Amino acid sequence: MRLLPPPWEGLHPAFPKPPEPHSSSAILSILPSASTGGLLFGVIARIFSTTGGATTLATTGALAMLSIGYGGLKDAVRTLAAKEDVYPVLQDEKIEVPPRQFFESTTNWSYNDSQVIGAAVGLATFAVMKRPLPGSGSRILRALGAACFGSTAGGTVFVNTMLGPKTAVNDPMVIQQSLAKQIYESKTGRPGPRWLYPLAIQKEEMEKEQAMSIAAAMSSQLSLEHDMGDGTYPENIQHQPSGSSPHPVVLIDGKAEYQVTRDYTWRFENSEDGLRLLNTQLNDLTGARKGLVEMAEFLWIEVAKRERRYQKESDPESADGRQLRKALELLSSMHSGVWGQISDIDWLIADTKKIMLQIQKGGDWIPENPKSIDLKTYRPERILELIRRHKENTTRLLSSLENMVVPYDSDQDKLNNSLKEIRENDRATESLVREMEERVRNPSSASDLD
Repeated sequence: MRLLPPPWEGLHPAFPKPPEPHSSSAILSILPSASTGGLLFGVIARIFSTTGGATTLATTGALAMLSIGYGGLKDAVRTLAAKEDVYPVLQDEKIEVPPRQFFESTTNWSYNDSQVIGAAVGLATFAVMKRPLPGSGSRILRALGAACFGSTAGGTVFVNTMLGPKTAVNDPMVIQQSLAKQIYESKTGRPGPRWLYPLAIQKEEMEKEQAMSIAAAMSSQLSLEHDMGDGTYPENIQHQPSGSSPHPVVLIDGKAEYQVTRDYTWRFENSEDGLRLLNTQLNDLTGARKGLVEMAEFLWIEVAKRERRYQKESDPESADGRQLRKALELLSSMHSGVWGQISDIDWLIADTKKIMLQIQKGGDWIPENPKSIDLKTYRPERILELIRRHKENTTRLLSSLENMVVPYDSDQDKLNNSLKEIRENDRATESLVREMEERVRNPSSASDLD
């Protein structure tokens, strides 16, 4: 069940119900903070007196009342905001908002179910105690504190056992809010309000910050690589179409920059053309690596010289000592960054050589005599764990998107295309899980790929 759901949820695609099992009451969401605050207060009280047990429960009960009150106030503010942001949209669609319910049924076990069960266990434990805890605080407050602790414990168990790991990419709540926000903005012509789509807006802000950081890093890198720090940047950046190279390519002022990933849509017309393109790429990468290695060696020496001087500095916190330390931090960071670029190029070089061998052997080539593992005994348990985690994420994502309702045909087309890609990914991942499970059980078993 879900306690005190907003009455407008589920009436329009812009205001969907939270996907199960992520639905919960916003009013009760602050109860874990009350438990934490009461516990800290009780620990302090225990240090200075012998009445920590009762004080903890009574304080937690009082904080729980304040938390519920605060949650109710937030809910009232959301209701007022809904009259401006939500109800006009529903009125335009001639959708009537039903009276608010105290609770609604859910298909799956919910966070609020765990909270209620936990609170009941907490109250039952408090009721059957053979003797009351010593100390101050009314019995009602202490009972409420016990219920709050039980509710927090139940919610914690639910979060750790039912929801699993989430990121901004695979969290169904984020995905749902992002799609609903797009529908809202398309319908109203206004930005989606933060109170209604907090996770989607937070994700957008994080993406903007990451984009700015990447842009700044790229600008710094391009300045070093192309202009040696004279403050000018490339004027012409062109992303090459998919399938034009085995690795995605960006042309920066006419110079190819290879991305550290494969483009499996690339196909060569004949072996000679494919090897010619790969040789060109290999020469580009080898030249770029040579320049980076020279930079790394120079920085390595400069860092070592300054470290020698810094170790002899009698007062590291003096003006000279601090200036030297800041210079060391900068140069050391630059050295680490250059080696990161070298590592990326090393992967690109190795992958390019692998593709060349595959072409030269007519596609019939695999590595021989592994150096680090024995394929007859190696168990890919960690790889299996990562693939299983990806499978769980795609399953949750599919469940969320399959239940999504969109109002316009263009949006439905986009949703259908996304679902097609994700289903294909999910089927491929499921097949990988079965294969790796067999490899873990029986490392010497022959693969269909052998």
